[in-house]
Amino acid sequence: ASSALHWLGFRLARFGLIFAPTEWEGRTGWRKPMLFGVSNAMVFGALAKGLAAQSVMPRATSAHAAAWSTAVEVAVITVQSWRGQPSHFNTSTRVDAALYAAKLTGVTILGVVC
Repeated sequence: ASSALHWLGFRLARFGLIFAPTEWEGRTGWRKPMLFGVSNAMVFGALAKGLAAQSVMPRATSAHAAAWSTAVEVAVITVQSWRGQPSHFNTSTRVDAALYAAKLTGVTILGVVC
């Protein structure tokens, strides 16, 4: 499970750095997906160590829940930047509201795991 977290963290960091910043700042810029990809990669490094020290939840279950929930969160943020839409607090259309709900679900799962 630890190697899976490292693998996913590396991929998220690389995914966050792939995009050339067409717009850096603002609610729809590429800065946000890049920073979330890199910061989540760092979280996975710490989470791998933390999961090894806990015994409340099975380690594999925790690792998979954290990995998939974070992958969904970063994917939604990236899709919203690609669409030119804000990724946070955006419920202006049904699609935006559904994506925002999916992202919040991922964040909630990550919070429970951590």
